[in-house]
Amino acid sequence: MTIKYADWINKKYPQNYLIQKPVIGSVLLAFYSLLFLIIYKPFNLTGSGQMSFEATMSLYALAMVPLHIFLVLALRKIKFFSIQEQWSIRKELAAILLILTGLGIFIFAFGFLVQGPSNRLNLATFIDSCKIVFLTCAILYGILTLINLRYLDTTNLPATLIQDPNKEIIQIKSRLKGEAFTLHLSDLIYIESEGNYIVFHLSQNGLTRKETIRNSISEVEQMLDGLPFIVRTHRAFIVNINKINKRSGNSSGYRLQLDGVAEQIPVSRSNAEKFDRLYSAMR
Repeated sequence: MTIKYADWINKKYPQNYLIQKPVIGSVLLAFYSLLFLIIYKPFNLTGSGQMSFEATMSLYALAMVPLHIFLVLALRKIKFFSIQEQWSIRKELAAILLILTGLGIFIFAFGFLVQGPSNRLNLATFIDSCKIVFLTCAILYGILTLINLRYLDTTNLPATLIQDPNKEIIQIKSRLKGEAFTLHLSDLIYIESEGNYIVFHLSQNGLTRKETIRNSISEVEQMLDGLPFIVRTHRAFIVNINKINKRSGNSSGYRLQLDGVAEQIPVSRSNAEKFDRLYSAMR
């Protein structure tokens, strides 16, 4: 039971729209919260001083927008939340909890400015502020998270990736009509651009082989987009991070030693930052 739960909560999961699109998501969240508060008036909320109830709630909602954007962008700086392609249910729930807690603290503090400090500096008021945020915002967050539940069934995943019991398989298409081949990602070592052709360096049963198709490396990169262990290292190379044995050099110019490959693969300066982020996350 514990193992099944761990598998479920760590499954790949589409990122909540409010987190994926922080600017649009923040405006949407503020607008929804304002409508909810005006319609339902939970916890006997009232206006502030000479301001009407609607004007007071509008002020709170407006102030939420930049803060929500800041909280989402700040989360992306944390290693655990930094790679969207590795998003999971566990990360989704943790991110929502942190964001709503941050909003609750802000609403409590912002109340001193809007409604004055009188009788606000106490635990009960702080808890009320957090309850209001969780009641309003958690509903929209929850709806958008539940919408993505269908993606827990891998047959519905919105990608070209096909799940096999033992391997991940993807169909690689050529620019030549009718030419394509099935790539077992566990076999892929690296991909190399040679003129108008792309060479896939593969490893099967301890032996290396090559598969060549007519295409550009940029188009192949798009076909493999969303796979956290596949990274473009150079204008002419794409590498499977799982096949890296050794990394030498620094961010000004890495060289990679891969399984079963004599030559070293370069990491250009322009690709070094993304490579570092993905490499660290996969190790």
